[in-house]
Amino acid sequence: MNFNLIKKVLKDYRISVLLFSLGTSAYSAMMVSIFPSIQSSASDLAGYMDKMPAAFKEAFDISLGSFTTIEGYLSIEYFSLVWVLILISFTLAFTSQSLAGEVDKGTMETLLTQPINRLNVLFSKSFTWLVNILIIMAATFIGVFIPAAIAGIEVSYFGFLIFSLAALIFFWAFFGLGMFFSALFYDRSKAIFAPLGILFIAYLVDLVGKLYPDFEKFRVLSLFKYYGNPAEVMQDKVLPGMDLGVLFGVGLVFFIFSAIVFKRKDIY
Repeated sequence: MNFNLIKKVLKDYRISVLLFSLGTSAYSAMMVSIFPSIQSSASDLAGYMDKMPAAFKEAFDISLGSFTTIEGYLSIEYFSLVWVLILISFTLAFTSQSLAGEVDKGTMETLLTQPINRLNVLFSKSFTWLVNILIIMAATFIGVFIPAAIAGIEVSYFGFLIFSLAALIFFWAFFGLGMFFSALFYDRSKAIFAPLGILFIAYLVDLVGKLYPDFEKFRVLSLFKYYGNPAEVMQDKVLPGMDLGVLFGVGLVFFIFSAIVFKRKDIY
């Protein structure tokens, strides 16, 4: 890795990371502040939930118990989709700029005139993504922990740690995909819309598979199936090894492909 490049990329993304961190932590704090009123009215929600179709409740992992713990509540309201989309959006914006964006702007040619090879560029930018995504994730959880401590809400810190590892591996899968398309295309717009299309299709396949039993078998094709239920991970405090193995493998395979494609790419 090239530490000068790492320092430059971290500097370039400092404002974006700050805004994402502030946004995710503020949303976390808002959700935590609402939780006590939701928890106290959980019994009132029982009648409403009884009217929901069973398939709908199963698709969105909704149960009465989901509203009695902070982990279950945040899982439904934040970590199952909204937070995931925010961090994947950051990831794909980062990957599209890292290779295709540099080529598109003509700055990659200048970068490679420096004493740095292509794999160093790839690994250095990957390291900066890891640092940035960890900062945003940490800000998210700080936005949970501090308001929860003030309000006297019991939180499983170890459960959140386990969940953060699972979530990071999920984001890694999309990072690998994003880097592959960024290496493949010369145009940044193509490099971001291709993985976004996969993201949309993956979520749709997973959702349809949950709602309609006949399509359940197709969920194995969706990365969201392997993300699972955040509440279960936080409450059980156990990493779903097989599912995370699939996600890590997908990320690794596409990252290797990105290295192969980028190394052979005609940039000049």
